[in-house]
Amino acid sequence: MSRVSLTACCAGVGRRLPSLLIGIALALCGTWGAAAQEPLRYGAALHGQVNDTQPRSVYAFDGLRGDVISLTMTVTSGDFEALLLLFDGAGRLIDLPDEAPGRDVRISSFILPTSAVYSVVVTRFGDRLGTTSGEFALMLERVGVSSQQGSVLRYGDSVYNTIDDDAPRIFYSFQAARGDIISVQIQRASGDLDPTLQIVNSRSEVIAENDDRPGSTDAAISGYTVREDGVYVIVASRYGEEAGESQGAFVLTLSAGEESGLGGSAEFAITLEPGTPVRGSITDTRVTQVYRFEGQVGQRVTVRMDRRGGNIDPLVVLADVSGRELVQDDDTGGGQNAAIIDFPLPADGVYLVLATRFERDAGSTAGEYTLSLTVAN
Repeated sequence: MSRVSLTACCAGVGRRLPSLLIGIALALCGTWGAAAQEPLRYGAALHGQVNDTQPRSVYAFDGLRGDVISLTMTVTSGDFEALLLLFDGAGRLIDLPDEAPGRDVRISSFILPTSAVYSVVVTRFGDRLGTTSGEFALMLERVGVSSQQGSVLRYGDSVYNTIDDDAPRIFYSFQAARGDIISVQIQRASGDLDPTLQIVNSRSEVIAENDDRPGSTDAAISGYTVREDGVYVIVASRYGEEAGESQGAFVLTLSAGEESGLGGSAEFAITLEPGTPVRGSITDTRVTQVYRFEGQVGQRVTVRMDRRGGNIDPLVVLADVSGRELVQDDDTGGGQNAAIIDFPLPADGVYLVLATRFERDAGSTAGEYTLSLTVAN
């Protein structure tokens, strides 16, 4: 990473900080980027140590604009006087804990200003010149999302905002994958707001919209299936948009259906290549994964579904492109594994493989599996 000026390095810190902490932070700017960065994920605790050989540790995580995060570091052993620093994707220091270096430090409810790879630096008082050492635990949590316009939403997020004459349209974005089944709803929270909704793709095309859902002046787009990977924009507005007269607060919620993603339906089946096993999982919310392959009349196919984890009792089904089931198997693969062996294809075309569990929706087993396809002429 290129070095940055000391002034630019702390340009993102928007509150007064103890001069001692700023001095330590400035000493780090432009120098920590050469260190290896270990991935940091929401909700997963990491453990590390600081000593004379390794006076700092650097972590990286993918953050989205509007994510509200908290970072907590706890010293678990030693006399380590800990300092926690947060840098943006350009290497600028954007936040520090409120407290002085100590055994427990925290950055609370910080709103990420943009979508980027952020860096977290754990060091000690004095950094390389320091004398303390010890072990620590670090936790990154996403505690919510900002309701500010422009925030990037994730499935399950709800935001609260206001539409009025000064802001007749509010924009949010989200990332979606082909096959995701999404729903967006906007509910009036105050005023006489008559809300409307649009979903816009990366080509600025409106791909879904709604004004009033049945029996309500609220708006909802329900069960829309995403056709391609990408970033999408939600436009929350009011009837008449700029020319409209209603106004008030609203709650907007983005959610994804249980069958979201590739493999959730025949239309978005996962390609299964002969000789290339794939892994998957069956859960109570995702009972069936759908795969597809192309075959020719007279070819003999073998499909195996082997348990890799959990207590899943595999069931594998071969169907034609219309979904008509041709053959299925539960235990031929040995143990509780499933196998369809040397089945002759009746016609040229696309075939579907359904990887599921014994008794399907009524079943109770779950776990990971490997699915493989062999084709013989």
